[in-house]
Amino acid sequence: MNSNMVIAGVKGINKVIKDPVTKENVLSVTFLRENGELTVRCKSVLFHKYFKNQSKGAEYGTDGNKWNRLLRRTPVTERAFHRAGLTNDEYVSMRYWGMVDGIMFQNENGDTIIPNISWIRARELDVGIKVILCNTPIDSVKFNTYCDLAMKSLSSMYKKYMTKKQSKGKIITKLENLQ
Repeated sequence: MNSNMVIAGVKGINKVIKDPVTKENVLSVTFLRENGELTVRCKSVLFHKYFKNQSKGAEYGTDGNKWNRLLRRTPVTERAFHRAGLTNDEYVSMRYWGMVDGIMFQNENGDTIIPNISWIRARELDVGIKVILCNTPIDSVKFNTYCDLAMKSLSSMYKKYMTKKQSKGKIITKLENLQ
């Protein structure tokens, strides 16, 4: 927790995703409950590159809906994304850019277990973003649930789409003398 958070009496949850091989931070996120708002701070060069590369010619996303930005003077803007290859839950979790007070969505069964992680598509993710995800007070159980589900979704996305795939199998050949 940084000194400003200590002075303000704000408890933040810091989470990171580390590369299993290099042990470097791939993504760092801080979830804060400050002044009755749920604020997300995030920085990731890898996720930034991923969405930048795959957003060319994408069908979804506009710059029309923007989040408030407190770190810099310009608002956070989004990258478009492709639907191809995404599960329905992944699609829903990244779809509602800038939707205030929408921190959790329902899956096809009606369970509210899909976290709003559309902020991961921010164009400014490589330098760091700060967005107000929910501007109404939420209780600690809902806050912790959101943080856990968001990080679970981001970890799954990292493993599924951004890690190098390596073969673990062996090819064995046997030479026989043919007569």
